[in-house]
Amino acid sequence: MDILWFDDMQLDAAETTTEEDELEQDEMHVLEQDQGSNPDDPTRGLGIANIASRAITQDARSWEQRAVAELTKDSRVDSATAKVVVIADGSLELDCKVMVDGESLDVTVPVPTAGGQTT
Repeated sequence: MDILWFDDMQLDAAETTTEEDELEQDEMHVLEQDQGSNPDDPTRGLGIANIASRAITQDARSWEQRAVAELTKDSRVDSATAKVVVIADGSLELDCKVMVDGESLDVTVPVPTAGGQTT
């Protein structure tokens, strides 16, 4: 059984149904959770959910590189890219592209504001 987080659980609480959905969910969690916070995989985690957007903006390239390093630790992933993007309302997103068997999978994670909230 896969454990779904509250923010990506389907309305009927169904489990993921495809390998693509499962990978997307796994990678999103790795980007959001702090390293060591997942007892199933304590060596992984970027912790973007706990980082204020100001810190991301000041060192965007480093965060992009760290995201790629975390994403490519998954044996299902062939390669990955990551980019910190300013969206229309001025908030930030970490837009990632994961390549698996020649197919591209997009994973986008909102970056919290200074108050720790995502928009």
